[in-house]
Amino acid sequence: MSEYSHAELLEGVRARNAAVLTFIYRSYFPMIQAYIVKNGGNDEDAKDVFQESLIIMYRYMKMNPPPVIKDFRQYLFGVCKNLWLKLLEKKRPVNPLPGEYNYEIEPPPDSAEVNASMKYSIIQKHFLTLDADSQKVLKLYMKNVSYQEIAKIMGYKDENYARRKKYLAQKELMEKVKSDPNYQDYFD
Repeated sequence: MSEYSHAELLEGVRARNAAVLTFIYRSYFPMIQAYIVKNGGNDEDAKDVFQESLIIMYRYMKMNPPPVIKDFRQYLFGVCKNLWLKLLEKKRPVNPLPGEYNYEIEPPPDSAEVNASMKYSIIQKHFLTLDADSQKVLKLYMKNVSYQEIAKIMGYKDENYARRKKYLAQKELMEKVKSDPNYQDYFD
């Protein structure tokens, strides 16, 4: 079984490529299964959550423009985890004690995962508000495309202009992120 790149995994989900989906299932399902079983579920729950997560990712990848996902494994785990937590919340029994005695003990969420997920959500939300050219320049830059190549693709006069456009797009994005009401809660 060969290894797929991050971009190939995302494209494979978007295109519903059977070979890529089989690879994803073989490579990532055991991790998801272990998490769900460890957190009160069973193998059937794990299969349901994993399948639903792939459907969610497929729908997400069909968006126009497609979202920026930097780490396939981390994103898949986050989607699965969120789905599992929602299912657990639905299954939680109602406590028959009166309101003042109704205490629920929940394990604290892993703060690093929550922070990473929230940071991603905040950045993604503001990224989608940038104009199409700024989004495209930043996507190319994140794919490690050279400034010279960015200039050709975007029709800019030279690589210095491409560098400047990337800088301005990045600056605008960071200003929007920093002005987000949740910025202080999740960014250092």
